[in-house]
Amino acid sequence: MISATCRIIWPSSMGRMGPPGVPRSPIRPEEPSPGPIGAPGEADHEDGNSRSQVRTPSIVVRTPSIVVQTPPTQVQTPSIQVRTLPWQDRGPARQVGSSLIEEGPSFIQVHPATYLLAMAVLARIVLQGRPTYFMIAAAARHRGAVVFLWIVTCLLAYVAANLHVPLSSLIDTFVFPIMALFLFDGIDEGNARRVAILIHMIFAANAILALVEMASGWHLTPVVALGIDLSVADHRSSALFGHPLGNAMLTGLYIVALAVGAGRDLPPWLRPIALLLQLAAMVSFGGRLATVATLGLCAVLALRATFAILAGRRFRANSAAFFLGLLPLVAIGIAGAYAAGFFDQLLDRFVSDNRSAEARVIMFELMQRFPVSQLLFGPDQELLSAMMWTEGIEFGIESFWVSFVLTYGAVPSLFFFIGFGAFLVDLWRHAGKGAIWTIAYFLIVASGSLSIGGKTLALGALVMIDMVLLRAPRDERAEIAWPRRSRK
Repeated sequence: MISATCRIIWPSSMGRMGPPGVPRSPIRPEEPSPGPIGAPGEADHEDGNSRSQVRTPSIVVRTPSIVVQTPPTQVQTPSIQVRTLPWQDRGPARQVGSSLIEEGPSFIQVHPATYLLAMAVLARIVLQGRPTYFMIAAAARHRGAVVFLWIVTCLLAYVAANLHVPLSSLIDTFVFPIMALFLFDGIDEGNARRVAILIHMIFAANAILALVEMASGWHLTPVVALGIDLSVADHRSSALFGHPLGNAMLTGLYIVALAVGAGRDLPPWLRPIALLLQLAAMVSFGGRLATVATLGLCAVLALRATFAILAGRRFRANSAAFFLGLLPLVAIGIAGAYAAGFFDQLLDRFVSDNRSAEARVIMFELMQRFPVSQLLFGPDQELLSAMMWTEGIEFGIESFWVSFVLTYGAVPSLFFFIGFGAFLVDLWRHAGKGAIWTIAYFLIVASGSLSIGGKTLALGALVMIDMVLLRAPRDERAEIAWPRRSRK
């Protein structure tokens, strides 16, 4: 719709000779008619003692006003449905310090596996002929684990009284492996073999599913953080263990265990196949630190075995022939997989780290923003969460050492690290040969990721692999064996 008007304002100097049809008005010289801003004004002319005023008509032109009416537009935004695992469907998640914790009552935040393991430990105690004697003997045998349990209990009380951080993270991450150590210590050979075969089957199924997800783009378990399904943008495999980085950490742990003798319960011909399957699955998870640590430790183990053979160590001729025959096939397979783009996803992770290196610098800068008192005894978790959101590292701090200091404070963390070291020494003493390599791998990967700084069962997996797959010889196991049914 377009409209235009034009109006002429006649000056009062025209007196009664105005435009036709306009009533005449008296002249009031003392009240001149002001013109509009920007219009021609008065022109004064002085001729001797006479002064004349010449007034020109003022013309005000109103520019056309254009009114455009557009039809209403309705924009429909896509709706995002967040899928969660059964044990994650407990309410919205929120950021608490450096960890992602689901909201809700404390007892439903604890992982179901922790409840199952607690019932198994309780059943073992009850089924013992003398439960009190068993508990005293177990505590005397595992002094490092007892010290660690006492420190974790004190930390739980300190957190509940002062920091008001959900306790499920400490329970699942650290109480679970302590119970696993007491449960699997002294396991008899028959039960150990059955549990070992089950662990091998779980890792094999996880690896096969990871390769299927990599090839198809379909995910069995979505990656959910803060209520957001990250699997839409992250195409790495999640398989059975959930997060790709958690998958990479556990798979690398299993590979190192196989390299030091964890395949004793598998047929000899199946061990290299299991190893190659897990190495292929590592590519689909895209964990750079876990991949480098796994390949590095495997290379060190291979060189160690080579030098031992050159020094005169005996070896089986059929094993050497099998290895020499498999080596060129593996080389050809790696070359073909590289040409087909199998490693592109993993290599892209090394080229573009999505600010991962920058996040490791930011986590040290965060420590400088808190006063010394808070750094010693626990920073304000709400402020820490806000800083992490501002810096773009809201999904976690990529080092469990730094994460602990920023969550619980330096003084509680120092006592915790002492107990954690005692627990790892206790695990190494009661596990079989080669456990030192799996513990070293675990510490390397955990130091460069959130891992046990958040909520995870990775430490429990380390205990199960060392106590079952790398179990000590029969004569070195606990004197108090698993309870058995009496045979009549």
